[in-house]
Amino acid sequence: MNQKEANEYRRVQNAMKEKFNKLTIGDQTQYIDQTKLFKPLIEVQNESSKAIQDKIASNQDVLSNALVPFTTEMKRRNDQVDFPFVDFPKEIEDVPQSSPIKKDTYDLHKLLSDTDMENLQDMSLPLPSQVMIDKNYEEVLDKIKTLNRKHGQHLGEGKASKKDQKEREL
Repeated sequence: MNQKEANEYRRVQNAMKEKFNKLTIGDQTQYIDQTKLFKPLIEVQNESSKAIQDKIASNQDVLSNALVPFTTEMKRRNDQVDFPFVDFPKEIEDVPQSSPIKKDTYDLHKLLSDTDMENLQDMSLPLPSQVMIDKNYEEVLDKIKTLNRKHGQHLGEGKASKKDQKEREL
């Protein structure tokens, strides 16, 4: 390697170092320059935010200084006043206390006419509300299926119909 090539190599190496430093450190100097430019604005904002915080704190102190005596005075007056409705006993004597059982209430009869209710009584079927109370759904459904088959044979037209026209109308 001769002297000319060595100088060229150093020159390229130094140029690369400078370029690298500009890329990495150049951004830092740009940010430092920007903070110097914007320093007056930043300081004004910091001062104003501190002033606002101080005003809020002083307003809270004023408010609490006004409310604390007011609330203590209200408590004192409430303790002195005799409210007749406050002294009711929580339980009635000799009656066991329990929470009421919530029952599902539906108007099951609104779709039934008087004729429907009479038909249910004639077939000795309970009313829907009674079925809800007793919760004997399966028994009632079985009874309905039996009655349906029993009366269905009277309405049939083919060989399955065992009754004549007069008995069917009945």
